[in-house]
Amino acid sequence: KQLRKKKIRDDHILQRHSGQWKGFAKSELISDILRGKSLTQIIISEEIKNGLRMQWLIDGKQRCTTLDDFLHDGFSISKNVKNYNIRYQTVKIDDNGNEVLNEDGFTDMEYKDFDIRNKKFSQLPEELQEVFKDRQIPVLYNMNCTKKDIADDIARFNRSRPMNKAQNGWLGLDEEFAEFVENIAKMPFFQPGFSGSTYTPNNINSGLIRRIIV
Repeated sequence: KQLRKKKIRDDHILQRHSGQWKGFAKSELISDILRGKSLTQIIISEEIKNGLRMQWLIDGKQRCTTLDDFLHDGFSISKNVKNYNIRYQTVKIDDNGNEVLNEDGFTDMEYKDFDIRNKKFSQLPEELQEVFKDRQIPVLYNMNCTKKDIADDIARFNRSRPMNKAQNGWLGLDEEFAEFVENIAKMPFFQPGFSGSTYTPNNINSGLIRRIIV
């Protein structure tokens, strides 16, 4: 919600575009969440400008966009996901469709297994949907950062993740120049749907178009 309402921004000019992860990587993240596995923290840096507190998501963009996309049925779990048989707890139902109570009068529970392969969020059992929505993502806040701090952190936290030549080079640009280049990249000529264009969505995600303009 905070991302959609722009209370937290994930579009810092030096940040990579979303859509870097392929279907398998996205599916593994969803499987981890449904199985209750630990998650690495996302990182938010705070910048103060003219007294205004601005929060930038500088590490975790792919995770956040993947979770939001799955929540809104944006993709199905890959058939190649490693851990696909998810065990969950549900209310025990008798042959007449009534909830079974234990000897103390409480609802009796049982475990079931569900194959998540090729499933969208809306196709999950209600219990697994709740597990997904209730999951807390750990967050690290960097307070009162300068523009240079944020640029350094974007580079630092992406250092161990594969970035291509275009994406690495982008981090070396001055922020104002990066904004100038990004505005050119948004022009119709560089869009995949433009008449006569040979560019693809992957050219945008990989940073190739930015590199061409620079």
